[in-house]
Amino acid sequence: MSTPNYPLAVALASIGWGNGETARRINAHAQQQGHHGIAVDRSRVGRWIRHGEKPRPPVPALLAELLTEHLGKLYTPEALGLAPGRPSSSWTRPSTRHSWRSPQLPTCRSRTTSAPCSGLSSLHTRR
Repeated sequence: MSTPNYPLAVALASIGWGNGETARRINAHAQQQGHHGIAVDRSRVGRWIRHGEKPRPPVPALLAELLTEHLGKLYTPEALGLAPGRPSSSWTRPSTRHSWRSPQLPTCRSRTTSAPCSGLSSLHTRR
């Protein structure tokens, strides 16, 4: 079973690039850097994210440079989960065993009633 690359997905979502845009930018940056044999397409970027596939060098370094330049934060291939070997240990997959509901918030027992949930009125104050 493949493991999604969450760090890469988060970085690309924060910059707003889709798979096609990411591929286009990597290819253009590769050409500017003198790497004429690089030809990334959107389906390849999708496999990096969905299946955790890792691109061959120099693509991880090129992508890290692009993200660093556009987001103003240092990115490395390791931080993006693109380094050879095991996935980055700095990121863990969110647990699906626990509820996302905050224990401080009241909950409704029935979703079929149109009446407001008890306890919610204390969360809203009118000014």
